[in-house]
Amino acid sequence: MTPLTFSHGDALIIVDGPVLEVFQRSVEGSNRIPLAWLGAWLDTERMRIAIGRRTITGGPVYTERPQSLIGFSRLPVQAEAVAHLRAFFAEVAVLAGRPA
Repeated sequence: MTPLTFSHGDALIIVDGPVLEVFQRSVEGSNRIPLAWLGAWLDTERMRIAIGRRTITGGPVYTERPQSLIGFSRLPVQAEAVAHLRAFFAEVAVLAGRPA
């Protein structure tokens, strides 16, 4: 299976098998999260996305409302990339067998 990728600015998000990994050019290393624990929410006020491990299991992978995350990355997002980001996380939710 070809890894699913989302690239925006200085960030790269890769889903390979049951794991999502976030890379940022300005950060050494990466943030790896099992899809079963993944949570992401878009902060539309500051135009950034938080991606991390949900503190409460289950529920949707991606929301536009805050959700409690641990071990998370915050990535800036341009307005024109939001639709692509939503589509990417909808695909990730399908791979994870979880609600989008």
